[in-house]
Amino acid sequence: MTAACVLIADISGSTPLYEKLGNTAALAEINRCLESLKEVISQTGGEFVSSKGDDVLALFDGPNNALTASIEMLRRHAEDVLSIHAGIYWGEMVHSNENVYGKPVYTAARLASLAKPGEVLLGDQCFQMLSPENKAMLTPIGTLHLKGKPKPTEVHSYVQVGSAFVHTVTMHPRAMRIERDSYALLSCGDRKWRISEGEIFTIGRAEDCTFSLPEAWVSRQHARLTVTRGLVELVDHSSTGSFVINGDQSEIEICRQSIALTGAGSISLGVPHSEPAAMPISFEIAEIRARPPA
Repeated sequence: MTAACVLIADISGSTPLYEKLGNTAALAEINRCLESLKEVISQTGGEFVSSKGDDVLALFDGPNNALTASIEMLRRHAEDVLSIHAGIYWGEMVHSNENVYGKPVYTAARLASLAKPGEVLLGDQCFQMLSPENKAMLTPIGTLHLKGKPKPTEVHSYVQVGSAFVHTVTMHPRAMRIERDSYALLSCGDRKWRISEGEIFTIGRAEDCTFSLPEAWVSRQHARLTVTRGLVELVDHSSTGSFVINGDQSEIEICRQSIALTGAGSISLGVPHSEPAAMPISFEIAEIRARPPA
């Protein structure tokens, strides 16, 4: 086994591109983008390993080079129809049949799937190995329970300047903080879920989503719901949008945006609640404890 830094960079926006340009022209544009990503990997000292569809997997000797590469990827495609999002993780892995396998690979893949267009997410050990200058460019977004990992991971974010997706972090004096244990209860048909503090619930057409909806109007990684420091947030990553009825409010459409969920309501992916094809996901937000820190 060898230790290295895994970078997985994924292309966003390919589905609407096929609809706009047609199969041949869209595929040519995607291939051009993939070749650009491979060029960045080579120029920043990385080793290209493989590509599956719209992503690239590369290895670096450390997270500083991996972060440099990912930032350059974001910069090159900041004005393109196609955008980039990426995940970076460090650890030991196994080489087999010209590919790599192990915890850092699937964790980097999970981080890439959670990153918004124009964003890079890094795991805790990667952050600790970065130079002070690179650490200063990142924003902590909390401890997340990633699917397939028994322990929570502290995640940091880099967002491309000018991106519409910027994490807003509000800091409060310690004396003013309230510790809360909030959770979200979700249901769709006869299926039910409870999402607790630090957990992530993913919804989309992809089979590895927490809740997979194999419908044409649902994106592969359509949306995610998180509970962080008592805030329950729905983030839409799709091209068709999510329709939210939040408490007693009227229906709100979000597309590649986020919204805080409160009270009880429902979420419809890709189509309004009024459409016959809608499959609403009901939610209820509850707080089981609120107390000032000792």
